[in-house]
Order: sequence, then structure tokens, then C-alpha cells
Amino acid sequence: MKLSIIMAMYNAEKYIKPCLESILNQTFKDFELIIVDDGSKDGSAEIVKKYGEIDKRIKYHYQENQSACVALNNGIGYAKGEYLTFVDNDDIVEIETYEKVSNLLDEFSADIVVYGYYQEFIDEGYSTICKPDELYASTYEECQNIVVNIFENGVFHPFWNKWYRRELILINDINFDSRFNSMGDYSFNCRLFQHAKNIATLDFVGYHYLKRNRDSLVTNYVKNMVPCFEERRRLTRELFDYYDLWCLESAKNYYITQYYFESEDFLINLYKPKCDLDKNEKCKLIDKYILDKKSKEYYDCFKPNTIYAKIFLFSIKSNSASFIGFVYTTLTVLKNSFFGVYKVFRKQQYKKYK
Repeated sequence: MKLSIIMAMYNAEKYIKPCLESILNQTFKDFELIIVDDGSKDGSAEIVKKYGEIDKRIKYHYQENQSACVALNNGIGYAKGEYLTFVDNDDIVEIETYEKVSNLLDEFSADIVVYGYYQEFIDEGYSTICKPDELYASTYEECQNIVVNIFENGVFHPFWNKWYRRELILINDINFDSRFNSMGDYSFNCRLFQHAKNIATLDFVGYHYLKRNRDSLVTNYVKNMVPCFEERRRLTRELFDYYDLWCLESAKNYYITQYYFESEDFLINLYKPKCDLDKNEKCKLIDKYILDKKSKEYYDCFKPNTIYAKIFLFSIKSNSASFIGFVYTTLTVLKNSFFGVYKVFRKQQYKKYK
């Protein structure tokens, strides 16, 4: 068996059918589909089991609700394929995607294969495309360049637009860090890429990442945001150190841009309605993680070309945690009460950067 497709499923009855159809109807047939049900309370399991009665490539497993990361780790444990890939339970895979990757692997041996994806904002009614250049790397220097290309084209972070050699994951004991469920894929990739000797990228778009539920943009609050924020920055620095990317101007520019995005996400999360920190606690976090000396040096090098980014820098230049708090409180109100206005900001940002 060449491929194991792993899916963590939770309460997905509204979207699971088209997802399953897009996988089971692939022109490439040599795979197993491992679905780990993370304690769903709806009709997801019944739907999957009915499909499983018809197509024996489906392997259904149930676990009490823990997290997507735990479900994915269990899925890796169940997998038998030479390669692993992942699918979110509400996304769509282009019908020829896996055949194209398999054909590449018949020609080139690779530890990791990366391809492009559509990012579709369902509520907003638009989509963007992220895809790398077509490259193959088998030396350290080539891997260094290909990682930069993956970064610049916005295809590094996800796990569902990649095939991974299963042996590489097992030998190096790489898993999804359940401490940081919101960035499990990024953490997985940062650690695994440091062990890859051969990396290939394909310039086709093979996956549809469907972003739904405008309420989650506003209300989903990451409680462990501080350790998550610190870990994300640590992992990025570690990857840059491994590939010695600091010496490449394009890589440094990418790092600065991502530093901005991470800082902005931190502030957005800090002022979501479900954040239970008081004003003083929020200001202390802003002083420590946003207005520190090193962060300011990066912000000074950042060149904004969206309104959202300009608002961020405008607030930072005040050097006042209270003023920054006022700005992001206001933005949260806009998201809640004037979603049409917010859509304009968000669309522009993704069209420019992602």
C-alpha cells in the first residue's frame, strides 16, 4: 500500500459526505482512509460506517473526545502506507491530486512532497490560491532554497497539502503536539522538515481548504495563547537556524512578515470576547510580547501594504499598551457588529499576503 490518508473527525455530519466522495473517487486507488472519530455526538459515525460497508479502504476508529492532535497521532499509529497525508473532515481534494503526487514519486524519491491549495472563504464568497514552484531538492543547499520557496508561496504551514514518508515520521518520533492544538500542523512541519533529505514541490493546486463559520473568527479564543505564541516563535527560529536561512534576504523578509502576522494574531486573540483577562493583565502581555525591543526592530523593517497591517503599525508606534488595547477592542466590535466592513479588510489582507 502506497498511501494512508488520515482524518480526525468531530461532529462533521454536515460536510463529511462531499469530503469522503472527493477522496474515494480519486483516480489514484492504492490507499487506505483512516478516520479517527474524536467522540462525535452527531451522525458522523453512521455516515462513515455506511461508506465503509461499500468501500473497504475506509478504516474507522473511535476515541473518547480528547483533541484533533491526539486523533491524528492515533491515526499515524494505525497507518500502514509508505506515505501519509491528512485531510480535514470538511474539505475537498481534487480528483487527480493523489495520482499526480504518486507519479512524481515514481520518478523521484522524496521524503516530503508539497503542492498547492485553494483557500476558500465560504461566508465571504471569495478564494485565494497558494502554490509553490515546481522544484526538487536532494542536497542541503537545495532543501534550503526549496523551504524558502515553500514559505514565500504560503504552503508551509498546513499538513493536508503534503505527503510524508511514514518511516521519516516514525524514526524521528514526530507527532502532533496536543499541548498546542491550534498550531499542531505548524509544529509538526517545523520539526519534520529538519529531517527531510529529499523534498519535492508541485505547482498544481490539489486541495480545497474551506473556511466556514464567521462566528469562529470572532469568538474562538485560544486559552493557552502565551505558551502557544512562545512555542511558535521558538519553532520558527529553530527551523531558520537549521537551514541557516538568516543569511538569505528573502527568508528574512518572510520571517519579518510572519512575525507581524503572529503578533497581530496574538492581539486579536487577546481581545476576543471570551478572553477572561482584565485590562491590566492584557497590557502586561502587550508590553512583554508586542512592545519589547526585539519585536520593535522587526516591526521597523516590516513594509505594510494592507489597511489591516497599517492599523497594526499605527497602534504599535504609540508605544502604549492601553492604546493598542483600544484599537483591537474596536476592531473586535467591528467584526461582531459590522461583518461586511470586516470582510473588506480580511479579503484585502489575504489577497496581498497569502
